[in-house]
Amino acid sequence: MAYKILIIDDDTELLKMLNKFLKMKKYEIVTAENGLEGLNKIKLQPDIILLDVNMPNIDGIEVCRRIRDKVACPILFLTAGVDEQDVVNGLSSGGDDYILKPFSLKELDARITAHLKRETRRKEKTECCFQGELAILEKEYGKQCMLQVSESKEEFYGDKEIILEVTENLLSNALRHGKRQVKIMVKAGYAKLSICVMDDGDGFREDAEKITEAFYGQNVKDSLKHAGLGMYISRLYCEKHGGKLVLGNDEHGGAVVTAIFRRIV
Repeated sequence: MAYKILIIDDDTELLKMLNKFLKMKKYEIVTAENGLEGLNKIKLQPDIILLDVNMPNIDGIEVCRRIRDKVACPILFLTAGVDEQDVVNGLSSGGDDYILKPFSLKELDARITAHLKRETRRKEKTECCFQGELAILEKEYGKQCMLQVSESKEEFYGDKEIILEVTENLLSNALRHGKRQVKIMVKAGYAKLSICVMDDGDGFREDAEKITEAFYGQNVKDSLKHAGLGMYISRLYCEKHGGKLVLGNDEHGGAVVTAIFRRIV
């Protein structure tokens, strides 16, 4: 699958040139001619963003500031001129790099490649923390686990043992009650890590929050399993880590459990 690049620049001639060049490099290209259009196209989930700094109405710095919490991909500023304060403002808003205009296409290609490789290594590092556990649980329950990881450029610092214990509890519960597959979405940022586990089972009852109470269930034996004590322990672990455990049902069916952890300073 080709990497997707979103280019936001009010210079239409530059857009045409970059579109043609990067397509030859086998990238999927999405373009926007102003900041507002760029904000609307963030939903297409690009793998990297090329963002012009000097645009009318909404400049690149403001666009970056608005989208940084919504996307984890690298953001490269394109600018005709830059001073020290511009660099500080750009990096503070969440940008990853500056490319000065006029630039060579060879340099641009090299920068894009470097950032995409770095992003791939970062994702692989996080996925490795979960893949071993997933393989064991898939074999045990005979069901498919689908993992999706989204990360910011900053590393999240937390208690690995607590996070893996909660993840195992949530996955075991989802695999027990799911029918065919379980989806795991991991979103890591500087200040927060969220792990969302979704199954395709019947979902929780209306009193879903009671599941996190100690020994809740039809009998003690059931309560000692993940549907009771496991959820309770997971809730306590999340709270110990400054976060919380959120339970709910997907509108299309199945349970959705999200464990949120806050950064350890």
